[in-house]
Amino acid sequence: LGKLPNLKSLNLSFNYLVTDQGLSKLANLTKLMLDSNTMITDEGISTLTNLTFLDLSSCFRIKDISMLT
Repeated sequence: LGKLPNLKSLNLSFNYLVTDQGLSKLANLTKLMLDSNTMITDEGISTLTNLTFLDLSSCFRIKDISMLT
């Protein structure tokens, strides 16, 4: 993922391989679908400040998204 810094939209639904570290390199994302992803935590989405759409359905490791508002 680090080789795609200008990526705008990404669907990682039901993906169990992407980690917080991988997401941190995608700061230009505006649309991200992470539903049912068990690897991502609050730390992983905290740097994604350009998001206009975010799906965190069934992402049980996400506890606080206040840093995105």
